[in-house]
Amino acid sequence: MSIIDNLFKYIYIDAVAVGQVLVTITAASVSLIAIKKDLRSKTIALQNEARTTKYIIYVLATVSLINIFVSSYQSHIDKSDLNRNIDSLKVENNKLRRDLGNKLVQQIDRTITNQNVSTDKLIAAANNLKETVNGSLKVPLFYFVTIGDTILTGTIYNPDSKPVYNLSFKIINYDNVLDCNKVNLLGYPYFDLNCFTNNSVQLPPIISLNSLGRQYINLPKFNSKIKTGRFFIYVTLRNKPYVEEAIYSISKNGDMAQALRIIELKNDKLSSSLIIRDSFYQLKNVNWNKEFPLPLIFRLRKL
Repeated sequence: MSIIDNLFKYIYIDAVAVGQVLVTITAASVSLIAIKKDLRSKTIALQNEARTTKYIIYVLATVSLINIFVSSYQSHIDKSDLNRNIDSLKVENNKLRRDLGNKLVQQIDRTITNQNVSTDKLIAAANNLKETVNGSLKVPLFYFVTIGDTILTGTIYNPDSKPVYNLSFKIINYDNVLDCNKVNLLGYPYFDLNCFTNNSVQLPPIISLNSLGRQYINLPKFNSKIKTGRFFIYVTLRNKPYVEEAIYSISKNGDMAQALRIIELKNDKLSSSLIIRDSFYQLKNVNWNKEFPLPLIFRLRKL
């Protein structure tokens, strides 16, 4: 009987190997299904990354299957060799037969363990690939960088270990908008559209922001004589809206301290909020409702 015939014979009767094959194929299939929507994405970068991930999954699955087949074949070869040795040594005492039996069991256990470890590694790799392809769900943070007589600069920062995809930002000088002309209609303030536009910056869509990546922006015009400033940052991440409320204060020594609150919107109203506390944001004890008294969504019209 040829080696190939022996190989198929052992694979078909080895329930453990069959189980490992099914687990491997299932894990690879789940990973491929998870990235299918990204292959249909209109974003070229996301499509390319999804295709690369698909090829990696195929390679990992193939290597794992080969390893399972080889391990299964080798385990049965070892088993056959050991059985022949047992048959030839039946005339010896019971202790020798017990030793050989224990050795056989240990060898099979090691083979099964190796197969399990190989499959677990493939599943873990597939899960990691899925997270990387899908990207981070954490909202990037805004913070002020430099302030001068005529310019105020900020940055958008991704603190996560994974990239962020499909972002849009609109930044508004909150202080200036408060001074815009407005009228009250049906109990709501409507601000002058032209004034609002002149005090806002709409950034081009950000297709991808890498892990720990930054994008710097020149902010809307501001009054450099005033030592405090408030800005609204409208963020859309995967079609989900957020508002970031940013405030800074300049001390007599010229040092800047700032604070940031992230608000998740639902039906244009606050759903949840998070005050960011780390080394970038040193301004404490901010009364957020007092500092940002207007509705989260501005109503605009030409006045």
